Amino acid sequence: EPDDKVANGDWVGFTRLSAEASQSLQSMLQKAQTQAGQELHYESFIFRLVEQFQFEAVPIQDLPWVEIDNDIDLHKAETEICPKIDCRKK
Repeated sequence: EPDDKVANGDWVGFTRLSAEASQSLQSMLQKAQTQAGQELHYESFIFRLVEQFQFEAVPIQDLPWVEIDNDIDLHKAETEICPKIDCRKK
């Protein structure tokens, strides 16, 4: 795993993968399902993908966003973030 002391950025949960990387992730997840009872974290899969494929960071510091973990966060997203971006239902 990467060293937090040398990391420059934060994972905000959005990823676009190539078809090949997506297939690799799917294979890892299928293998992980067979390991019942073992605690798994998505970061472990991402770190393995980073070792195999090229990743690119996209600066988002100027974009409005909020992490949504519960109803309070969802309300904040709807009332504070959506007005700042185009959240019209299509």
